[in-house]
Amino acid sequence: MVTCEVTTATPPSKHRTSTGSPDRVRGDATRFVRRDTVSDRFRKLLRKLNINGRPGLVFYTLRHVFQTIGGEAKDPEAVAAIMGHVDSSMGAVYRERISDERLRDVVETVRRWLWPDDTGGEEG
Repeated sequence: MVTCEVTTATPPSKHRTSTGSPDRVRGDATRFVRRDTVSDRFRKLLRKLNINGRPGLVFYTLRHVFQTIGGEAKDPEAVAAIMGHVDSSMGAVYRERISDERLRDVVETVRRWLWPDDTGGEEG
């Protein structure tokens, strides 16, 4: 298992991030890396597919939509679990698990919103 420590330093200018802040990762050897986040890749994909027609359409837009539409399932704990949010409420202290059925219900709610005419059967 390799562990990495992120430190700040002044790397060569070609390795500066888009915000101008230097990133440096130190593991077995010290080296500079370029940030290549999910958001960066998503933006490049939208640009390549020529479908980014509205300002503000970014990767986190998908998360916002999932949170909003998933909330229609009326199970905020399941939505939060799928999104990876930490629940620090008192109820979470006593909650041992969230069933797969509850998680599936949230995902199905979002799927039905995305593809309302889909019966869930496989194409063939």
